Amino acid sequence: MKTVRIADGVVAEVLPDYALPAEEWYGAEFASQCVEAPDDVTEGMVYDASAGTFKKPTTTQQQIEALKEKLSASDYKVIKFAEYSLAGLLAPYDIVALNAERQAIRDQINEFEARM
Repeated sequence: MKTVRIADGVVAEVLPDYALPAEEWYGAEFASQCVEAPDDVTEGMVYDASAGTFKKPTTTQQQIEALKEKLSASDYKVIKFAEYSLAGLLAPYDIVALNAERQAIRDQINEFEARM
């Protein structure tokens, strides 16, 4: 089992083992968005809270929402990079790689939206 954060019915992120329990690392509000999940659950999967089950997105809209959640989950890295840059510190992330990852997600979102 692993711990995941749910946002708008979608797995927004999988918490690393070192960051557990979530309440101690992230606070009570963040922890309230987390649930236990089977090991095969990944970011972007749809969570049915009433049944406690996870499944891959099935509709185009669900796929778009899952990709947007995945994009949002890395926003903090962009912000942290900007803070480090403004402070004149070495960046904690490879911004070129991060930008390429995020652009690939945006491209997927654009493809799905064009089909709608």
